[in-house]
Amino acid sequence: MEPDAELAKRGHAISVKSGLAKKAPISAYEPSTLDLPESKYHAILLRDRLYRMDTRPEVLAKIRAALKPGGYFILTDFALPDDARREEATLTEWRELDPKAPSLWTASGYRAALKKLGYELRAFETDSQAYRDMVITSWTSFVDGLSQAELTESFVDEMMREAETWLRRGRALQSGALVHLHALARVPQQGPAQ
Repeated sequence: MEPDAELAKRGHAISVKSGLAKKAPISAYEPSTLDLPESKYHAILLRDRLYRMDTRPEVLAKIRAALKPGGYFILTDFALPDDARREEATLTEWRELDPKAPSLWTASGYRAALKKLGYELRAFETDSQAYRDMVITSWTSFVDGLSQAELTESFVDEMMREAETWLRRGRALQSGALVHLHALARVPQQGPAQ
């Protein structure tokens, strides 16, 4: 599921072309009204999306309900190490440029919310440096792969805006964190057989 309708359409076309339309369908969704069938999935992966959602607790609850008992939830998202860093200049600069101003939880906020929903945390890491390194490598690879014909004025303008957003995000991550967690949807305890 992808919040950008055009990107979802293109992704689904690739899925169809690869013969994976039934196994790996790609569809658009509206984050604020996420709707998932209950107890359907063995695993759900959510990457770098929750920080943009005002309905974070509700989304986490819907994901929990969509997992089969014993299902896995894997999440990466941006977070703050603690509330004291909420007003740092690097975060303010990122908010000024990001199309959806980041509203970051703390790492402990994620832990508490997931525990309340009955998740069993199997891994909980904060690793901003590895993420920043991956972003730099990806941008380098992207720029190296561009042809002269692709460098239209509008394309360059858009890429410069995107690069500035990622630069500010990277600076903010120096004082923030990227949360990576792996949680298990606990199997409800059964009472004694009668």
